[in-house]
Amino acid sequence: LYERGRLIQVSEEHSIEAEQRSLGMTNPVGSTNPLMRNVLTRVLGLSEKVTDYTNPIRPDAGDQILLCSDGLVDYVPLQSIKTVLDDPSLSRERKVDALVDEANRAGGGDNITVILVEVMKEGPWHKLRRRMTVKR
Repeated sequence: LYERGRLIQVSEEHSIEAEQRSLGMTNPVGSTNPLMRNVLTRVLGLSEKVTDYTNPIRPDAGDQILLCSDGLVDYVPLQSIKTVLDDPSLSRERKVDALVDEANRAGGGDNITVILVEVMKEGPWHKLRRRMTVKR
């Protein structure tokens, strides 16, 4: 979530490395076992039952929601991501292109997935329509 100049991670990585990090299990250099880096602890398709992870948020008009893979955040510094998201001269599409281009320039050693959603101000028609909708 990018709100008022702050980039806030609202998701959680489900890998052995991330779980080790959250438990403080890192070496003095700050990393965990590199062999565990991409071993996932939660995935779809291996069993019928899946433990889901939800973290409800309430973005305001003007906030941006960046959904991306580690192919972006592992290669592009957070300050560079913020600079792109802050640029009012760029469309959402151009911001996505700029972020993917930056990750590729930095090595692009992983898949790079970027989706950017901008929270729009609700117009009067939408407010009226929402009030008139029957709740069941």
